[in-house]
Amino acid sequence: VSAVLRHALEIGASDVHVEAFSESYRVRLRIDGILRELTELPAGLGARVASRLMVLAGADISKRQVHQDGAFNVNLDGRELQIRLSAYAGVDGPTIVLRALDAGNILALDELGFATDQLEALSDTVLTSAAGFVLVTGSVGSGKTTTMYSLVGYLSDSSIKVITCEDPVEYR
Repeated sequence: VSAVLRHALEIGASDVHVEAFSESYRVRLRIDGILRELTELPAGLGARVASRLMVLAGADISKRQVHQDGAFNVNLDGRELQIRLSAYAGVDGPTIVLRALDAGNILALDELGFATDQLEALSDTVLTSAAGFVLVTGSVGSGKTTTMYSLVGYLSDSSIKVITCEDPVEYR
C-alpha cells in the first residue's frame, strides 16, 4: 500500500483506483486525466489491500455493500498530503478511489492562467458584488477544486460570508 501510494504521488497521479474483479484486483492511476494501468494483484492480496486502505481511512470494512468515504494523511518527503477515499460496492468486491489533496497546491487567483480580460471580468463583476454565486464545473482533473479554493482565498475577508457547496469537501 505504501509503495503504491508513494509511486502514485511521485509521478503526479491525482487518483488511485483499486478495482475488484473475479480473479484479481486492478490498480490504475489517473495522470493528466487519463487512467493508466499500474498493476494487477491476485484476488486475495487485492482484498487485503482494499481492507487496509479502508481501515486507514476510517471506513467500516464490515460494510462492503454501501458507499463509504474516509480520509487519512501521509507524509511524502516533508509534504503533508491528505488522501481521500471513496469505496463503492462492486459485483466482485469493493472499488476504491483515492484522491491525493495537497493544501500547499492552492494557488492565488492570478496564478491560475486566466487571460487578463477574463480575470478582470471575474473580479470586477462576480467577486465584487454584494451577492451572487460562481459555478465551477469541468471534468476530472480540469482544475475545479483549484479554481474554487483560489476564489475562496481571494474572497477571504471576515466581513463577508462565503459558502461552498461541494461533495465531497476537498479541503477544510
